[in-house]
Amino acid sequence: MKKYIKYLSVIIVLIVASLPLSAQDKVIKKLVDGENQRIVIYGTSLSASKEGWPAMLEDSLNMLYPGTVEVINSAQAAMWSTWGVENLRERVLEYKPDTVSYTHLRAHETLM
Repeated sequence: MKKYIKYLSVIIVLIVASLPLSAQDKVIKKLVDGENQRIVIYGTSLSASKEGWPAMLEDSLNMLYPGTVEVINSAQAAMWSTWGVENLRERVLEYKPDTVSYTHLRAHETLM
């Protein structure tokens, strides 16, 4: 149980860090009101793991708000910003998400 609480704390920090305060407030308010929320996780290696933080986020939120959260992990490891733009429609927009969390860590990448 202690391990699960530790993971839950990490998940909450991650979602808080990845969304602006106004978006966090809207998501939580909708969950409290019983509205279903579809969250798409998009980005690169930071989010691509099937058992990583996106799965823990879904489990944690559904524990707090049973059956109201669907997290779709559309992240892909070893990709770049251009890939992100080129695949936005297929990997994010087609799901009609309520919220999108984008994580990307390629500080050395040059955008053209």
